[in-house]
Amino acid sequence: MADDFDGKVVVVTGATSGIGFATALAFAEKGARLILSGRASLDPIVSRCRTLGAEAFGLSGDLAKAELSRSIIEEAISRFGTVDILINNAGFGTSGGVETVTEEQLRAVWDVNFLGAFRMSRLAIPIMREHGGGAILFTTALAGMYGMANALAYSTSKAAVINLCKAMAMEVSRDGINCNCVSPGPVDTPMLQEAIDAYGLSREDFQAVSPTGRIATAQDVAHALLFLSSGAARSINGHVLVVDNGMYAGMFTPSPA
Repeated sequence: MADDFDGKVVVVTGATSGIGFATALAFAEKGARLILSGRASLDPIVSRCRTLGAEAFGLSGDLAKAELSRSIIEEAISRFGTVDILINNAGFGTSGGVETVTEEQLRAVWDVNFLGAFRMSRLAIPIMREHGGGAILFTTALAGMYGMANALAYSTSKAAVINLCKAMAMEVSRDGINCNCVSPGPVDTPMLQEAIDAYGLSREDFQAVSPTGRIATAQDVAHALLFLSSGAARSINGHVLVVDNGMYAGMFTPSPA
């Protein structure tokens, strides 16, 4: 799989921590050239990627603003001439159910999670088409595959991203562009700690509902994204690959005694 990415131009959003950080490193190790974005400083991840010998550049900003999407794609074209792989990873959530979430919270989450991914994809598609194809990946979540109480903005935005991916797959596959999702369960990232704090849970609570008794790492999800971006996955399209240690296979089933 290493040769699949040597010299490929990869754009990763939400690359400053967690899954995005791990994914950027994984592509850098395979010889990819990287354009990275995120809200916080990108210096740490850009530096790590360059230490691995990769060409890497970062653009900080809020993906809720349409101009950042344009700047990211323009940066890729200016520096490398194309975009081969787009990883739509940027996203966040907020607590609140149907009676408590505000419209402002909904808009803030959807502006990044859904519209940010939509804009990035729409800008990347004609470039990929012109250069013979590519891969567009979305980091979604188990919360987008079933109803999740008190996380309405996050859950509904991730569900919308899943169907965005499927609809795109139907439209652009003949252009050689594959579109797929990776849907993680609990992952050992800063976002997991935010969920623990918000819902009064513990790591043990998440481990208890995992059939394997473990929580996935950011590297686990990065490996899934690499696979779906590779030639080995060329016949996988419009798919949601779940990375959750088996939770979705039997949600809330008690562990055997």
